[in-house]
Amino acid sequence: MYVQQHVCQHWGSLRIWRKYTATEFAQKQILLAYLEDMYFKGIHSRYVGFQNSTLLQMLQHIYANYGIITPTDLEDNDVRIQKEFDANKPLKSSSDK
Repeated sequence: MYVQQHVCQHWGSLRIWRKYTATEFAQKQILLAYLEDMYFKGIHSRYVGFQNSTLLQMLQHIYANYGIITPTDLEDNDVRIQKEFDANKPLKSSSDK
């Protein structure tokens, strides 16, 4: 009886852990699909991808490196967009930074 009780508790804990793991994996996939790969270069491993990163670590990386967009940021960006485009100037790429 004692062993059976522990086996039932183990299977219940295992079921909860599997749901948690599947949920976190799905949320990471949504985050990766929503944002471009360049935002995650700092935490991506070429060997295991994002297997060693939790969703919380990924979100903390995004906020720490790219922060929150303020109204001033939006206004500054709007001013840059409104400027006349010069086709003679080369385009900047993210690899140039």
